[in-house]
Amino acid sequence: MSQAANIYAQALLQTGHAWEDRVNSHLVALGNPKLQEFIKDPFTPKDKLLDILNTIQPLQKETRALFDILLKNKKLLLLPKIMQAYQHMIQTKNAIHSITVTTTKKVDAHIQKGIEAFAKKQFPKQQKLAFSYQTNSKLIAGFTLKQNDIFVDCSILGQLQQLHETLLEHDT
Repeated sequence: MSQAANIYAQALLQTGHAWEDRVNSHLVALGNPKLQEFIKDPFTPKDKLLDILNTIQPLQKETRALFDILLKNKKLLLLPKIMQAYQHMIQTKNAIHSITVTTTKKVDAHIQKGIEAFAKKQFPKQQKLAFSYQTNSKLIAGFTLKQNDIFVDCSILGQLQQLHETLLEHDT
């Protein structure tokens, strides 16, 4: 994906608008070689291109502003790649990240709420977290969090193991 496409896609994402429906018809039209030639022609007036795009699908104010910027910067033909990057960013943004919480015993809703608040601070970049709980009596007390290859140990067992390793390091 081109850096320019990613920059424009990021800007679209920050507007908060849903852009797919606003530009889908235009994406199909941009595949037309004759329209591409017309867009590439440096003598084609920008207003004429905007009129053509408005004929394909009526342009809302924000969409017209987007096309105006892309035409001004000679990036209108980059729109398919911009939308591909935008869709990837939306999917990443909406991704639900699974967190496995291990506790010594089954915990009530109040404790779950506290653990989940702590986890959200540990994983601030993930917008949506889904929690699953399991038990392991070997933890003695506390809990652990696991998200893919990230492991956060807030258990007594983990603290004892860390103390043991520290003591071994100082003995040598």
